[in-house]
Amino acid sequence: MNQNKEKYKKKSIFSDTLSLKYCIKWRSWETCFLLLAVLQFVLIAGFNLFDTPRAVDSDSAKLFLHAMEIAENKTLLLPGWIYTTTLEIDTAMLPAIPIYLLTGNIYLSFGIANILILSFFLCIILLLFRECGLPLRAALLSCNFLMLPFFYGMLDYFNMMFINGSQYILKVLMPLLFLLLLLLPAEKRKRPGTFFLLGITVFLYGLSAFSSGAYTLLVCAGPILACLILDVLRNGSLRRYSKFPYLVSALIFCAAAAGFCLNILLGLGLGAKGNNMHLLKWQDMFPYLQSCAMGIFQLFGALPDDEVRALSVEGIVYLLKLFFVSGLIFTFLINLKKGFIKAERPSLKQYLIGMVSFNLLILLVCDTRYNTSNTTMEYRYYLPAVVPDILLFAILLDEWNRKWSSLVNKILPLLLLSALLFVEAASFFHARSLLGEHDYCDTLCDYFETLDVKNIIFVDDRETTECCRLKDPGHRFSTWSAEENRMVTVDYYDTTLQKDYYEPHHALVSFSGTVLSDLIGEEKASSYTLASTILWFDIYISDQFLFL
Repeated sequence: MNQNKEKYKKKSIFSDTLSLKYCIKWRSWETCFLLLAVLQFVLIAGFNLFDTPRAVDSDSAKLFLHAMEIAENKTLLLPGWIYTTTLEIDTAMLPAIPIYLLTGNIYLSFGIANILILSFFLCIILLLFRECGLPLRAALLSCNFLMLPFFYGMLDYFNMMFINGSQYILKVLMPLLFLLLLLLPAEKRKRPGTFFLLGITVFLYGLSAFSSGAYTLLVCAGPILACLILDVLRNGSLRRYSKFPYLVSALIFCAAAAGFCLNILLGLGLGAKGNNMHLLKWQDMFPYLQSCAMGIFQLFGALPDDEVRALSVEGIVYLLKLFFVSGLIFTFLINLKKGFIKAERPSLKQYLIGMVSFNLLILLVCDTRYNTSNTTMEYRYYLPAVVPDILLFAILLDEWNRKWSSLVNKILPLLLLSALLFVEAASFFHARSLLGEHDYCDTLCDYFETLDVKNIIFVDDRETTECCRLKDPGHRFSTWSAEENRMVTVDYYDTTLQKDYYEPHHALVSFSGTVLSDLIGEEKASSYTLASTILWFDIYISDQFLFL
């Protein structure tokens, strides 16, 4: 008997020792992933603080100018402002405005705002994993995956999530906040921090629904509410949850519904994509499904546009991104069944699977292409589905690593760390190499300072108009569309469409090599004199304004 006890004790001590060694081994990897996460955060922070002026594109230029106008006019809703998509307040603009009032530097303001939002975003992920009893290493792996600058471009992953306006980070943060409150252990629900998070969550849902319309209600709240209802029905009892999750769900739904109704009543966001989605027509099904299949890879920049050697640095980065996206698809497929199986208690994985499924269903039944003749979908709409899938992928890798042999336990983290470092370095270098796309606007604005004109009109070049408008607030910039034969204003004051906004003496800018009379007609063209050619632009002067 005593011998058996001794054997048991020895076995227990041996098991504990193994467990301790395992923890120490994993702790070392956790430290590596933590250091990498810190490195990525520092790189993103540095990009925001120092590179924002050269990263500005036409979309972010409009957003920055909108924020400046709100700050200067001390009102959220600007009289006479033409809203074409959203109110833009559910972006980095939200914290950027008060920072701009303090600093007077719009680039620095958005940079700091992006850093603050990213910090909060990462804290919520770490908190969510901890409160759901998931390992720290899975949370750190999730953070590292999410912070990779996969693809840099005006509507691409890096821009939408972490730089310029960060138009999507709040939209993917809100469901995570909702989940955290829903799955929070009972003993922590009455703490002050919980009510603070609840207040932030309800506020963000109401604000975002007011700004973006039905999109917030459908994509950010709908999947979690649907999962909650399905879980209750599957278990056949409302007692599946205590009162707190139902209260949280009701508050969030009411806030989002109220914001959406206010959006409609004021008629401010009628151009929002979420309010105007169309169901997919059956004759468009196959080309659209092809667009969707390509879209998930395009979001992460996993498909090259040109010929790339497979064994070059660029080729290896594409392959690693391709493996990553394939891993996300595989993760979703093998977890799909688990999301609909009755479970002993609500779990994070169950809700993450539901979020991915629900958002993919929306994308499959609604046509999200730029137009029906276009083969490219607006793949940024994948982000609300992709972020929970990335969390699932990190959880899956951690589970596999626990089950596999000790050799794999050493190799898998090493491979992950190496791949993350490689993609981070290459993608970040590529993003920085693309900076300064609109530096030419500085040259134009410097020349405009030498002209004795107030109004400057670009022909068929809205992109340059928006960037110059931000860089040079001393002039009035407008765009004339030769094809539509009208002035074009997007996210700006409606006064630009009125004749008294323009002075007779003004400048007109067209692309070099174009015949002005072909663009604006013989009568208007005859009143202009070529003043200079700067870069690839011809700049004309006239003393008559004949457009309106």
